Amino acid sequence: MKVLQPDGSTKEQELTIKSTVHGPIVRTDNGLPIALRVAGLDKPQMLDQYWHMDTAHTFAEYEAQLKRLQLPMYNVMYADRDGHIMYFFASTLPKRSEGDYAFWGGVVPGDESKYLWNECLPYEKLPKLIDPPSGYVQNSNQPPWDAGWPTMLDPAEYPTYVAPKFPHFRSDRGLRMLSEDKKINFEMLTAKKLSTHMELADRMLPELLEAVTQYGSDSTKKAADLLKSWDRNTEASSRGALLFYVWAQKFTNAQLTISTASGSRNFAVPYKVEEPLTTPRGLKDPKYAVQLLDEAIDETIKTYGAIDRPWGEVMRFQINGQSDGNTTAERGAPLDGVDLPGNGGYGNLGIFRVVTFGPIANGIKTPVHGDTITMAVEFTKVPHAKVLVSYGNCSQPGCKHHTDQLPLMRDKQWRDLWLSRKEVEGNLEKRDALQ
Repeated sequence: MKVLQPDGSTKEQELTIKSTVHGPIVRTDNGLPIALRVAGLDKPQMLDQYWHMDTAHTFAEYEAQLKRLQLPMYNVMYADRDGHIMYFFASTLPKRSEGDYAFWGGVVPGDESKYLWNECLPYEKLPKLIDPPSGYVQNSNQPPWDAGWPTMLDPAEYPTYVAPKFPHFRSDRGLRMLSEDKKINFEMLTAKKLSTHMELADRMLPELLEAVTQYGSDSTKKAADLLKSWDRNTEASSRGALLFYVWAQKFTNAQLTISTASGSRNFAVPYKVEEPLTTPRGLKDPKYAVQLLDEAIDETIKTYGAIDRPWGEVMRFQINGQSDGNTTAERGAPLDGVDLPGNGGYGNLGIFRVVTFGPIANGIKTPVHGDTITMAVEFTKVPHAKVLVSYGNCSQPGCKHHTDQLPLMRDKQWRDLWLSRKEVEGNLEKRDALQ
């Protein structure tokens, strides 16, 4: 290989690549070679399959493209004007002789031929739902088993290594919102997408408040009054959300960033894949849960100054550091920095508007993950679409389109997606002629 040198020249360097029958050796652990076997290296037609999926005119044509299995991963959802809907767990998944998901998630012995796979599961053996009685399909970046409710995929019908079985409270919240109305129009859908309601609070707070009545001190009962008055949303003005967030971190033994927070041993009833809307639930040890609330009170005061601070005072929508105030940002003027009160929060709390706020710095938390580009599309004869690009459509210094969508995000608003030439030309700011 040729290596670029500081003076701009290149120098040839020999690189030795060792491999086994499994694939190239990528590292060694305590002197033992670790080889990597990659599925899909013989499937180079991903973009071609996408193109033909996008230009298909019938479900049969679309499904024929899915059967090519050129997509290495991703959840696929489909709907058409004939009323067909589909969820498909697209994957280039090796066909294995034994072992479950946890086994294949680690380092597998390379000196036994039974672990050397040579083909992948066919389309017919991968999880999918076609026209389920639920009337909808959904996925929130979680395993395929609850693609629709009450229609469920049964993990027992598939190899144990296909996907893990764990809950995700954000997905549970999505299932609940989709199941509570017989019909959903475009306006209802966009409102549900921006819901900041916390599924975990609905599931845990009543029992926690009851436990405080029995085991809590006077100060704990005062904090419980705050939680009782809280509407279980994470709006910028929500008081009580910070305290519950700190308690939930302790109760679920998680930092509530992007890892699952629902496998905690503190739940009275563990997760059951066939009961996504009611498990896990309950306090295994109510007295201990109250003890954790006492600890959360102290930690919230120490970290945030008070247990009743509004959520948006701590959780901030910010680009390029703080600005000199909100009013200039609201006018859409070109600023290098915007700092606004945030809403939404952690998916593992069961908030559907996922905004993962990172480590605290200077008394605030800012997003590191979550809603980035968000789009809602209604496939009417003339498509109707709303969109938001949280971090802006440009990043050049001084460009107003780097920060002008954060006020919309703060206000839980969308902007229209321009789909016609007339709309685009009506909003044209600059035209460059190519020579």
